[in-house]
Amino acid sequence: MSDSPIRDAATKSIYERGLEEAARAGWAVIAGTIEGMCGFVDQSEHYSTTKARTTDNVISELRPTGSESAEPRSLSKIHGSKALPLHTDGAHLPEPPKYVVLESGSEVTDDVSETFVARANPLFTGRSERADWSNGIFLVDGGAQNLFYASAYSGHYVRFDPGCMTPADARARRVCRLVRGTEPDYVHRWGDPGKLLILDNHHVLHGRDASDAPHKVLRRILVSQETR
Repeated sequence: MSDSPIRDAATKSIYERGLEEAARAGWAVIAGTIEGMCGFVDQSEHYSTTKARTTDNVISELRPTGSESAEPRSLSKIHGSKALPLHTDGAHLPEPPKYVVLESGSEVTDDVSETFVARANPLFTGRSERADWSNGIFLVDGGAQNLFYASAYSGHYVRFDPGCMTPADARARRVCRLVRGTEPDYVHRWGDPGKLLILDNHHVLHGRDASDAPHKVLRRILVSQETR
């Protein structure tokens, strides 16, 4: 996929260490490029890139979009250029990708955008909360007649996106209320170029601040990990 494959073992370790740190802590910030991460993933036996939609590029651009031009079943369709609530990426897929890797695609640094990150584990530490996350039922709209039911927590990963997931019972509705009242654990400011934000998409949720500036672009790849 990458035009410039990563050949240097020391450079490879930057991206590998970033993924491992995100798996431990929930997120990691490293110096690097999205192309560099793609090059590392392409050469790895343990990781692979995936797409949220078959029509997407491996590297996709995320920018504030008005509701009228947003993709169906997306959060942008609901919220437009307003703040996007906490969610996981790829919730409509049979198994969501393990990692979300983000890079600022904006050359403007004086108008800083922010990404909010919240750990999922504290949201179901109590017995009743865990029961809601594990047993509450959502109808997931994957598009193209791909409808299925799922819980927000499988025991291995979190799946939550109010754009494509509709609560089907009281437990699922309680999960939605709990997430809406959650404060972020980390706020990433995109004013510093040359950095990647890596999210463990199986264990953290993320959102975006409000913006109607089309130059506020994030570039994203989704990374799956081989199950050992």
